[in-house]
Amino acid sequence: GEVGSGEVVMTPGSPVQSGRYEFNIGTAGSTSLVLQTILVPLLLTGEESGAKIVGGTHNPLAPSSDYLRTTYLRAAELSDHLGLDVERVGFFPRGGGRISVAFRPRPLSPISTVERGERELLTATVTVSDSLPVHILDRARTEIEGRAQKSGWPLQIVLARVPTDSPGVAIHLDAHYSGGVAGFTGLGRKGLPTERVVAEAWAELEAFEATDAAVDEHLADQLLLSMLFADGPSEYVTNRVTEHLRTMAWLVSQFGVGSVAIDEETGRVRVTPGG
Repeated sequence: GEVGSGEVVMTPGSPVQSGRYEFNIGTAGSTSLVLQTILVPLLLTGEESGAKIVGGTHNPLAPSSDYLRTTYLRAAELSDHLGLDVERVGFFPRGGGRISVAFRPRPLSPISTVERGERELLTATVTVSDSLPVHILDRARTEIEGRAQKSGWPLQIVLARVPTDSPGVAIHLDAHYSGGVAGFTGLGRKGLPTERVVAEAWAELEAFEATDAAVDEHLADQLLLSMLFADGPSEYVTNRVTEHLRTMAWLVSQFGVGSVAIDEETGRVRVTPGG
């Protein structure tokens, strides 16, 4: 392709083969996006595979490894299909994070997540570079505990102080309901107090709970690919129809692998596999 080109040409070659793969992004580029690119093709080979991906595990423009592991895999019902181990955390700008993935092919099941249901548990994962002061973990825990108590959430917290190539702070919240799970992430930036990082993730949680949705706005587009290869139609309701979701739906129509119907008013998404 050329810079400024409005055309993309894809020429399918040989089918994807199972095997052991290694990908080194070389920067803090997202390990999660690489994983999501290879996930469905490797699951469709019918044989077990493995991959190691080096880069950024916590990137502000992509789902974090926490989000993939504790939110996405559960929401997409892929926990039995994929084993994900974060061997080293990588923050911007140097990256240096490493994830190890085991692919266990089996039929992909459709999902129906249209009602959120009742609150069950809020899990919070706090990850802080060991080059930063220890009190950051304590401040994050205090802030999360205070907000959870005030809003009536049963809470479970995981605290981790880890070696990283670049310093960083990550807060990930998983809101578990009887009808599904939603995830919200806050990433530290230079000069941003820990309490503000928590507040950013919490604001997303509150915005989600102000609606009747069962799937958060980021999950809404990430679920599409695996659902297009499930053994039946899927349906879910999101709190916000984003341009990401609209673009993904349009792309699906271009490749002829199924159809995606979006109700802009209600946020209901229906995914039907098949060309």
